[in-house]
Amino acid sequence: MFVTARRIALLGTLTSALFGWLGQPMWLIVPPACYLAYVVWRDQAIRARIGSAAWASDGFARFLVVADVALMLRNAAGNVIVFLLAGFTRQSLGLA
Repeated sequence: MFVTARRIALLGTLTSALFGWLGQPMWLIVPPACYLAYVVWRDQAIRARIGSAAWASDGFARFLVVADVALMLRNAAGNVIVFLLAGFTRQSLGLA
């Protein structure tokens, strides 16, 4: 599952640079939405594996959700920075 998260983060960063260069701010909604869908899917898969186990397993599942949401927020902030840098670079070169 971690390979999927890395691919989503890399793809989000590269496309944020592309859409920042093109000046399309609506793109900033897409990477967090994709990663949030992945977090929800992963949480459901983990809870399905846990089943009726002890409450400590449920606590572990909650811990993973919090860690994934924190990673999503970090990636979203990074995507905004990449987006802004790409847009600034395009304007600095006079291509806007």
